[in-house]
Amino acid sequence: MNNSTISFEEFEHAVMQKILEEDTSVNRILREQYKKTHVASRDFTGVGFFTDFHLPENIVKVTEPVEYAYGDVHCDLNGALCGFILFIKDGVMICLEGYTYGELWPNVITSYNLYHD
Repeated sequence: MNNSTISFEEFEHAVMQKILEEDTSVNRILREQYKKTHVASRDFTGVGFFTDFHLPENIVKVTEPVEYAYGDVHCDLNGALCGFILFIKDGVMICLEGYTYGELWPNVITSYNLYHD
């Protein structure tokens, strides 16, 4: 993407946009949810992260059946391969997980290339 330092929040936003980019009825609802989402907590595990979301109670929910683990996005992150899963529960996004394939999660993000499987 570029060679300067990229904030984690900017990177995470790009991941969410990539996961939800296909124009489907489910993604349209999830994109609206994401606009109203606040980060409740974020935990780094050493090989990835979990971002838990807080959404308003009156949020429009996905009514179509959706897999609990949603997404097919992977990334070349500073040269390391990683993937992402958006967790959905009761029609609402609850958590984004990012994970590496055996590498440590970088302390600084300098480049990334997001893609679908």
